[in-house]
Amino acid sequence: MLLSPRSAVVVRPVLVAALALTLAACAGRGDDEPDRRDRLTMPPDLSGERIGQVPESRRDRGAAAMTAEQREEQERASRDVAPEPVGTRIRQQGAERWLQVQASPEQVWDGLNRWMEDEGVPVARSEQELGIIETGWMPRPMGPSGGVFLPLERDPEGAPLVDQYLIRVEAAEEQGMSEVFVAHRRVAAVDDGWAPRTGERGLEGEMLRAFMLYLGADEAFAAEQAAQREQRLTRMDTDEAGDPVLIVRESFLQTFQRVGLALDRAAFTVEERDRAQGRFLVRYDPAADQEDDGPGFFSRLAFWREREPELERGTYAIVIGRADDGTAVSVRSEEGERVSERLSERLLLLIDDQLR
Repeated sequence: MLLSPRSAVVVRPVLVAALALTLAACAGRGDDEPDRRDRLTMPPDLSGERIGQVPESRRDRGAAAMTAEQREEQERASRDVAPEPVGTRIRQQGAERWLQVQASPEQVWDGLNRWMEDEGVPVARSEQELGIIETGWMPRPMGPSGGVFLPLERDPEGAPLVDQYLIRVEAAEEQGMSEVFVAHRRVAAVDDGWAPRTGERGLEGEMLRAFMLYLGADEAFAAEQAAQREQRLTRMDTDEAGDPVLIVRESFLQTFQRVGLALDRAAFTVEERDRAQGRFLVRYDPAADQEDDGPGFFSRLAFWREREPELERGTYAIVIGRADDGTAVSVRSEEGERVSERLSERLLLLIDDQLR
């Protein structure tokens, strides 16, 4: 899955320049980094009262009205029950995990931006209407990570690995709830440029856990939530017309969310997300990407373009529909017409690979 020599010659200097900006943005996080407890303080828009916690004044009045015996019994019960934060929970379907927050998407968006700013993380793209935040490319050394965003490699030219995260905020099906999805992307240095690598699910889970902590969750609870068991929920099949389909044993909404995350993770160029129609429009135009000499080239990097250089440029629709045992994902043209079996199968297998 290496980039072509032509692409590598063009893009490596661009990525190095982007990494230099990343390091500059992260400079100064040493001695004057705010105290950890301050960074974990819940933002004002996501305060306890807004997401269901009892305000201090009401708790004080209730405590005064309780007898000593009632208080002792309450304290004993609290010691016997594991703490569970109000308003945050990591949900899971198959191998996918996401964070559910009892707050509006606008409130979560504000909290997410504050978290990025507090952590000194460079933001390359921020579109509130789409609910998407894309970080800059962050150079990483080999070896164990000291956290989601640390350590950073101080020499962009010599960085062996470069990471990027795409975070998406959506309204949940349940009123008053929001959901946060994370996709991790990685490229590795090779002799003639950069080669895409598979994103790490562990780092995606770690980012969800870190954001939970920022919103005030108990550390032990956040760690337990992030370490949930994976299950296989997909299989390839054909529809009544003989066209390839990917069967996902989940609800329509869950499949739409997971496919969206898979497209984010694989760095497809998604032009439109239509939940009501169950459709994603995905653009394939390699010539346009090669002409792009800015950092945005990497935000559209997709390994399947290197695997399938002969694919015809255009816009394809990834369509989600009902099936007997869940939902069916298929590939169509932008106008809704059938595409070649080979193209459909290739794209569905790539989506399936990202869903595992």
